[in-house]
This record gives sequence, structure tokens and C-alpha cells, in this order.
Amino acid sequence: MKYRILHLLFFLIACLISSESFAQRSISQYRGRRVPFAKNLKYFSVGGSVNALNYFGDLAPKGHIASTKIAYTRPGFGITGTYRIGPQSSVRSSFIWGRLKGDDFSADPLGEDSRYRYMRNLHFRNDIKELSVDYIFDLVPHFRTFITRPRVVPYLFVGVAVFHHNPKAKLPAADFVHAEDLTNPFYIQENDPRYAGVSPGEWIALKPLGTEGQYIDGSGVKPYSNWQIAIPFGAGVRYQLSRYFDLSFEISYRQTFTDYLDDVSGYYVNPEDFGTGPQANLSRLLADRSKEAVAVVSGNARRPETYLANGLHGTYPGQVPAEFGSHNYKPIRGFGHDGLDQNRGRDDWDVYLVTKVQLTYIIGTNIRNAKFR
Repeated sequence: MKYRILHLLFFLIACLISSESFAQRSISQYRGRRVPFAKNLKYFSVGGSVNALNYFGDLAPKGHIASTKIAYTRPGFGITGTYRIGPQSSVRSSFIWGRLKGDDFSADPLGEDSRYRYMRNLHFRNDIKELSVDYIFDLVPHFRTFITRPRVVPYLFVGVAVFHHNPKAKLPAADFVHAEDLTNPFYIQENDPRYAGVSPGEWIALKPLGTEGQYIDGSGVKPYSNWQIAIPFGAGVRYQLSRYFDLSFEISYRQTFTDYLDDVSGYYVNPEDFGTGPQANLSRLLADRSKEAVAVVSGNARRPETYLANGLHGTYPGQVPAEFGSHNYKPIRGFGHDGLDQNRGRDDWDVYLVTKVQLTYIIGTNIRNAKFR
């Protein structure tokens, strides 16, 4: 899937470059000679947007790009500045903030593949802060000033973005990992010292916990960065509300180069390898949530056969910290098409989609001499 997406992206860029060359040739023919886009035709605009964000990755309900649920669409907002540089070309810089969300509880517990996701019972939320620069290509050329611009203009765009993310999960009220009997778990107290002083219902940052063994010597799994790069591309339509105001609607696709927007990518690790102490207990607790009887975000009960029978397979014999007694760990069976026994996720880049409604105000050809009316 990674390579198909990159091929599509390169094709889009090539089309935009070719279209811009055609537009320049059209200007030459229109004027009878080749001339640059006049300075007085260039202008700045600024605006704000209301956004909707959707995520696709390991915690989507199904294993295809269209797998999402309206309930997991989260709102966001943004600000933008655009400079028109040609009859069909603009450069835009934007900042957006929004939240991504996913939960295995949304997967079909009876589906051939989705039942493994339901059984896994992981979830996350992730606040995205993104700064991007885009090249915009209008499908309708305009050779005069903004005052006579077309009423409706469809457009394509592609760019580059840097974003900060920090996946988190919600702490349950009970610890089923250490329980000898799943009907009699250890209950977590407020500011519980056994779990690094956190409380039930608290949202915990997952990266410091190394849930897939990132901080375990010899695991071969490297910690991921909270800062990442993405390639945004998409399409939109711009409508002239008045002489100075435009209203736009656009849908864009963010191709990231990380598989950890949801903190899920590789394999379960031996829970004992996390070590001992409060931080290790917290890592074990949030690395494998397949035994929890309740989907902690919604508060709804899970199907009993998924956490009691649990698809259990194999054992990790050994001792855990004294306050929990002895226990033989049993990891959940893998999920998805490959069915690997220790598979926690699938190694594929995560993506997120941004749907935007944007209002922009045209400042003019020169910011220093701009007249706000």
C-alpha cells in the first residue's frame, strides 16, 4: 500500500507541473508573446477554517482505506495564508489543530478479519498540530486581477507538512493482566503508586511506555518520534462570496511516514521483559488489553467469549512483582490476514484525512498598502 500511494502522489505532482506549463503557453498565445505574470495581478489572502479529521491505520474497524466510522470523526480548526503567483498557481501555508481517534470496539466481533481487532481491544486518541506548505493549481485559469476572478474555481493541491503528535490511551478501572482469575481483577486506585501514580480514567501518553518493547534491550524496536513529516494532497472548490471574500471546501489526504499515530505497529512482547516497578506495570497494562471486560472509552461491556476464552495461546511462565503474585502470561493470538501469533499490528504507514470549510479574505497586491474594507 505504501508504494501505491507514493506512485499516485508522484503522478499528481507530474500532472500539476504539466498543467502549469500548459497554462504559461496559453498566456503566451493569448498575449501574442511570452510575458511574466504581472506583479499587480498577484495578491495575498488570509483565512480560517473549520475542519473534520479522520484516521486510518491499525485501529480502523477494517483493513482497507475506506474503513472509518462517522462517530470517530473529530473536529479541528486552522489558519492559513495564501499568495497567488500565477494565472492558475498559488502557494499556501497553513496551521491546523485536530484530534484523531480509533477504537477496536468499533470492529465487528463476528467478522472474518475484524474479530481479531475486536479481540485486541486497543484504542487511542492523538492531538495533531500540523504546519504545511502547499502548491495549489486552479483548474480554471484567470489572467486578470482578483476583482474579476471566476465565481467558482475547482483546484488541486499537493505539499509537505510537519506535525507533532502524541498518542494516548485511557487507563481502565481494573488490571486484568495481573489477575489470576479474570472475574476477580486487581482494582486500580486514584493516584495508584503501583502504576506510576496515575488514576482510573486518566489518558496516558503511550510513547514513554514503549508498549512494543521500544525501551527493552535487544528488542530491535526503535522508539518513534513525536515529530513527523506528511505529504498532503487533495482537491477542493472555491466560491466567490464577494469582492474580497472566498469560501472553500476541500478534502485532503495526509500520507505520513510513521506507523505509530495509534502506537500500534509490530508485535506483542513478553510482558515480563518490561521489568519491574510502577512504570513497567503501566506498560504491561496498556500493551495488552485483550482481557478487559469493558471497552473503557465507551463504558460498554464486551462480548464475554472474547475476553474469557480470549483466543489464548502459549504461555510466558515466570514471576511478576510480589504485589501481584505469580502468573503465567498468555498473549492474545494475532489478527488480520497474516494471523501471526504475536502480531499486535501491521507494518504500514498510517494516514489521516482532513475535510475543510475555509473562509478567506483577499488583502490585495501589497500587504503594506492593504486596505481592509
